[in-house]
Amino acid sequence: RTTTVQMQTDDFLYLNTRAKILSFTQESSITEILANQTIPDSASILHNLSLPDLPPIALKILQLSVNSDYSAKELADIVSKDQVMQQQIMLYTQARLTLDKLDVLGFDKLSHIALGVAASRAFAYTEGGDTVEFWRHAFYAAAYAERITQLVAEPLGLDPALSYLAGLFHNFGLLLFSQLFQPEYRLLQRWIKLNPKVSVAVLEKKLLGMGRAFNIIPGGHSQLGEWLLRHWRMPEVVCVVAKEHHSLTYTGEYAAYVKIIQLTNQLLREDGIGDGSQGGINEQLLAPLGLTAQKVKDSVKNIKSGSISFEQMALSLTKK
Repeated sequence: RTTTVQMQTDDFLYLNTRAKILSFTQESSITEILANQTIPDSASILHNLSLPDLPPIALKILQLSVNSDYSAKELADIVSKDQVMQQQIMLYTQARLTLDKLDVLGFDKLSHIALGVAASRAFAYTEGGDTVEFWRHAFYAAAYAERITQLVAEPLGLDPALSYLAGLFHNFGLLLFSQLFQPEYRLLQRWIKLNPKVSVAVLEKKLLGMGRAFNIIPGGHSQLGEWLLRHWRMPEVVCVVAKEHHSLTYTGEYAAYVKIIQLTNQLLREDGIGDGSQGGINEQLLAPLGLTAQKVKDSVKNIKSGSISFEQMALSLTKK
């Protein structure tokens, strides 16, 4: 199975002189496949797919993050009892903070880093380049999205903290994809390596009709991500961004957040991170936000070259 055998056509035909020639397949267009599919609603997906639950500690952190009565000090007390979370925070701050000073980060930042680490436990630990790249992209996307949002937070009424969460979780559908549909996911990863200039959203469409993912893939990892995050009761804007982050036509309530995540992925693609669309910054994303390409590039230029060790954070989440 790992060897290629080469022979002349006449020799091949001689070896198959008694073989029957039959027609047993016919080509179908993607349009025909889609037209003949019945896409299940989210309720049936939740029932049939056994989506992973949010780990208890992540649920507790999420509950704290939406309750204004709690302080960063109380959250820091929770983090101080979890060795992996401590490690992540120390990596993020490059050990500039001691455990008793974690609350200096502020409630939003501390809760979001801790929530991301805790939520990762919903999926089995796996070592490998694909998983490391996923977490590397997630941490960078969170930081880029937060920084870009800070530029327009006041005039557009946006919350940088929500952009951080949206950036961190917007691709979680890929984690779910890898867990529920392993053969299809392995095939997708091979296609990504063979077609590095093609967006994963485009490659997913080629998986139509394959295996257990037959009725799921039309929505791709974006749809899976939305289902998962709603199952976890994440903030509405985070769920919407997960579903729409590949859509350039979304014009709903959270369009500004969606555009910021799309800009984030384009910037990261230029830096060789992730699978965002190629071709530079899309001007159509900039105009509604009142930004220029140079301004967003300047705002994030010190993140990748700065002291924040996202690579180490990613590696620590892929090892037991």
